Amino acid sequence: MTEAELLTQLKEALAGSSEHTIGQFSSIIKRFYRFSGGNFTRSEVVGYIRKLERGGYAAGTRRLHFGVLKRAFQLAGVEWPFGRKPPAELPVSVAEWDVKAPPIALADLKLIINGAKDGAFPRDWTALIGLSSIYGLRRIELMELAPECMNLDNGTLRVVTAKHGRAREHLIPEVLKPYLTDYPFRKYSEFKLTQGYHLMREAVGLPYAYGEGFHGVRRTLVTALLYIFPEPIVSDFMRWKKSSMSMVRHYWTPSSPQVVERTVFGLEPFPAYGGELVYGKHPFLEFWG
Repeated sequence: MTEAELLTQLKEALAGSSEHTIGQFSSIIKRFYRFSGGNFTRSEVVGYIRKLERGGYAAGTRRLHFGVLKRAFQLAGVEWPFGRKPPAELPVSVAEWDVKAPPIALADLKLIINGAKDGAFPRDWTALIGLSSIYGLRRIELMELAPECMNLDNGTLRVVTAKHGRAREHLIPEVLKPYLTDYPFRKYSEFKLTQGYHLMREAVGLPYAYGEGFHGVRRTLVTALLYIFPEPIVSDFMRWKKSSMSMVRHYWTPSSPQVVERTVFGLEPFPAYGGELVYGKHPFLEFWG
């Protein structure tokens, strides 16, 4: 694949992203392509990252380049040569080999939600963190939201699944509706969504947290729900198939530092919202009240 063909595919993949994002990705991919001579191999990636390090680039910048190169490999149709374990050729701080997004600290999530309620973010980002915290939507599910997916009059949300299976419906609790009004349904890229999450953290005074994002909110939600409900109810709420009960255990993170205190959830049920059983005790719905 030529450099021009690769950059054309990149622009198509990032359709809807800002010019800054497209320019940043394009610049990194062009630099790597010219460094490697168009050879997409493990050794070329290692050599490129080491060159950045010798050039004085900070670890955060090297991580950004590493992540963009992963996207470049996908676009070029070449298997990404790095797995879960950190490669011996690179420092652990450089790459993104922790495939599990870390859960979000409850105190941090509450601070972000309070910022959303106080108008610290644009309305679309307030809506996105609302949908993420209540339903645990993946980035691709947030990307696929369209005007016909949300009906505030009858209180329903239609979610196009990440794997393009049958769309699922959720009830929208009354307390969340004001924050979804006038949602502009912009088509953000996955990169833009992750970037926006970190901008929200920054806006409420939280430090940068490498690896965190909307999927970490999903992990925290599932973990929190499992402190309250038996696995079948959690599986039903997340709309997982009965054959996918292992998904519950996949998201369960009891060893995380964000262990849920009983006082966070309350010993008494929250007021019921939207008619769904889970909303009676949803761990984060109270944050939006």
